[in-house]
Amino acid sequence: MFDVLWSNGRDLTGKTVLQRRDRLEQIIAPVDGIQVVHREHGKDIFVLAKEKGLEGIIAKRKSSIYRPGKRSPGWLKIKSRPPKPAQLALYSMHIQPADFGDRRGRSSTRLVAGVFSRSFTNC
Repeated sequence: MFDVLWSNGRDLTGKTVLQRRDRLEQIIAPVDGIQVVHREHGKDIFVLAKEKGLEGIIAKRKSSIYRPGKRSPGWLKIKSRPPKPAQLALYSMHIQPADFGDRRGRSSTRLVAGVFSRSFTNC
């Protein structure tokens, strides 16, 4: 376990990571498969995430608070997998309004983009 946002009906999102971690240690007893993760074990946790094929880990600044629905500069996502190569295909087309029943007379250009999930050489 690495974070707690609510405890005993109290919202802890306004507390710092360290304050939430202290509360987590009070309510979680380490057992097989469940333990509180400490920053001193960060490298080991990263290696484990990589071995298990997980996306990565999150490093949190000690003073950061949890902001629901918002990205925080106090949190850093450390990916354990390299990004997959992808090819991008672009197609530009000029659209005449009359082609679509638009009588206002304004034409436009559309750009359509697509990402392939496998290499062109494997098609």
